[in-house]
Amino acid sequence: VTAWLSEARALRPRHMRRLAFAAAARCSRRAVSSAAEVSTSFAARGAPSDTIFALSTAPGRAGIAVIRVSGPATREVLRLLPPGGTRRGGGETGSHTSHASLRIRHREVLPTRFVCPTTGQTLDRGLFLWFDRPNSFTGEDLCELHVHGSLAVVKAVLLALGTLSPPGGEHKSGGVGVETGVVRHAEPGEFTLQAFRNNKLDLTEAEGLGDLLRAETEAQRRQALAIAGGSLRTLYSGWRTTLRKAHAHCEASLDFGEDDEIGNDVFLSLAPIVNSLLCELRLHLAAPPIGEMTRSGVRVALIGPPNAGKSSLLNALAGRPVAIVSDVPGTTRDAVEVGLDLNGHKVLVTDTAGARETNDAVELEGIKRSKQHARDADVVVLVVDGASMSGVETLPKWAMDTAHAVVLNKADLLEGGVEKNDWRGILNPLNPNLLAATTLSLSCATGNGIDAFVEWLRVTVAARVDGTAGDCAGICAITRSRHRGRLEECVVHLARFESAAACASGRHEVAAEELRLAQRALGHVTGHVDVEELLDVIFRDFCIGK
Repeated sequence: VTAWLSEARALRPRHMRRLAFAAAARCSRRAVSSAAEVSTSFAARGAPSDTIFALSTAPGRAGIAVIRVSGPATREVLRLLPPGGTRRGGGETGSHTSHASLRIRHREVLPTRFVCPTTGQTLDRGLFLWFDRPNSFTGEDLCELHVHGSLAVVKAVLLALGTLSPPGGEHKSGGVGVETGVVRHAEPGEFTLQAFRNNKLDLTEAEGLGDLLRAETEAQRRQALAIAGGSLRTLYSGWRTTLRKAHAHCEASLDFGEDDEIGNDVFLSLAPIVNSLLCELRLHLAAPPIGEMTRSGVRVALIGPPNAGKSSLLNALAGRPVAIVSDVPGTTRDAVEVGLDLNGHKVLVTDTAGARETNDAVELEGIKRSKQHARDADVVVLVVDGASMSGVETLPKWAMDTAHAVVLNKADLLEGGVEKNDWRGILNPLNPNLLAATTLSLSCATGNGIDAFVEWLRVTVAARVDGTAGDCAGICAITRSRHRGRLEECVVHLARFESAAACASGRHEVAAEELRLAQRALGHVTGHVDVEELLDVIFRDFCIGK
């Protein structure tokens, strides 16, 4: 409202001043009327949170373990679990320092003893770190206990935290078998959930942080770090701000229903702004799915006739016997998947059932799944027996239509070399699409040609996903189907706005509503509208201490 009042003072034309003041009033009324829509999200964010604790480092024997505590009662942890005998500047004093006299500052580190609050027994010596709200990661008072990483020490400190009682009292029973103390054990991702509720990050940043914790390759690390740092938040928030301002103009013009000229002028002036945003969103959606491929992995499917050497090739790539190899046709009935790291990119290679005509019900189901894997794969490799070309004539059309490369296996069995074997004369008449496929020859038995195949796969994967950590055509990459679905919904509403706004009169209310719905769709991505039902899904895959 204040922004609209400032804009009104700066505008000279009288009707535009009236328009801006009306926008301020109408925005206030809209905020009240739409409160029910967003109440769950923002009420949940503003709700008092529990004080929680958890081990933030990996469990097991280690040099150091970090235990994190966050919430409104974190300072009570300082009082009830005293870092005994501390003094600033390092070391320990000869006498115990009381809690009341200890004034710990933001980001201060204290060397200390950790003692059991009930027995006074020393549990360990370590470091105590303090972060004031709202400048901590969670937005709450937060402390970290850095202790030695033995199982016994960690167990003792966690037990001491869990048995803390409120000041001047014992544990209060919250029901049969339920104890309510000062702090409680955190749920998976609950520290990050606190940060979200306190507006320290939005849903895209929370999802990026989750991806960073699960990152296995360099490309995944770069992409997740960029998103956790706010790359998507900045982009989507900018779009949402544009929509919010355009929507406010629309609502203001509707307050002057008797002045059609002003209303028409406003909607016409917004048309190029909305059209520009619509073009950006369509470009964003039309970009190759490199973000999703980097996050989930590039899928490579090995397809072909039985006994062509698909399982042997998978074992050679994995460096271990992950798939059963047999001379009996149809040994592979179900898909076998192996994850690889090719120059920082996650690659999922799948060995599929041999494609052939059969009456075996189980094998038919395996072939059906092979077809689905070929359709879903980003890269399809057709593996054939380069020595005998057996089974090639009966290959189904889908197996040859989808192939990006043809691998001639068993090259060691060819007397005159692969170039003397007229494989093209056999395959090309069956499917001319194979002319565009890359051809490689190798021998899984001797290892010859494996390195060349891996290099081809590395280059192919890199061509599909390079640039993911940055962007595509200047726009950050989409990493989740949830984002894609909401952005597509936003595009639909913006297209409907253009149709309604182009009408001379009578559909301006409809156009304004479409802008509101477009803004709401974007808000679902970032968490600015009711997304409570998504929170469990997003945060349940986090580790306990995050």
